[in-house]
Amino acid sequence: MQKISRLGLSSPPKKPMEEGLINRAIKRLVIEEGNHLREVQQYLLMKFKIEVDQSVLQKRLDKMSIQEKAVA
Repeated sequence: MQKISRLGLSSPPKKPMEEGLINRAIKRLVIEEGNHLREVQQYLLMKFKIEVDQSVLQKRLDKMSIQEKAVA
């Protein structure tokens, strides 16, 4: 475990991005169905009352793309 600051707090080692609710929505709506990130925003807000900025969704989509390229 890595030490963070002088408070002695530790963090777990970095893991690949997990398949959470937001990532599953991005994968299904954007990657599989070809919708825009606005559709993901609307879906998360309407169904789960989760507000997410489009920039956050874009960063997650970029990370997912990078990971898929690394695996392939």
